[in-house]
Amino acid sequence: MKILILICTLFLSCNRCSDNMEDVQGIDFVEYSAITRGSSFSCIIDSNQIVVEFQGDEPFLKRRKIMADEWKDICESVHKLNLEDIGQLQSSTALSASDRSRIANLVISVDEMEYESKAFDEGHPPDELRWVIDKIIALAKTVD
Repeated sequence: MKILILICTLFLSCNRCSDNMEDVQGIDFVEYSAITRGSSFSCIIDSNQIVVEFQGDEPFLKRRKIMADEWKDICESVHKLNLEDIGQLQSSTALSASDRSRIANLVISVDEMEYESKAFDEGHPPDELRWVIDKIIALAKTVD
């Protein structure tokens, strides 16, 4: 009987932890994209997977399951942002105006509401977004 109670307790607590991770965080997905004439890169991360797509000379679409700690790390990073303000953040460069850099963008969906940054040069995001974007790109590089 004790074993049955222990198993039920473990089962319920595991389910509750995974439910809380999705519900408490409230984040549907994050998407980083960079586009220029002839090529585009996109990385979409949600609580289930990481999807990376490249269109260009050698196009590909790759995906992998996201680990719970990776998703938690992304969620913690996003929660440090003031989502209402990300559309007003300015980049320090304008290289994309002359095709020297791809135009990049960050979209964060929370409770089915999307928050989108202004376009910025790839590699030169607004300082407030840099560490979130660096984490997204680092995860994108792990997708084979």
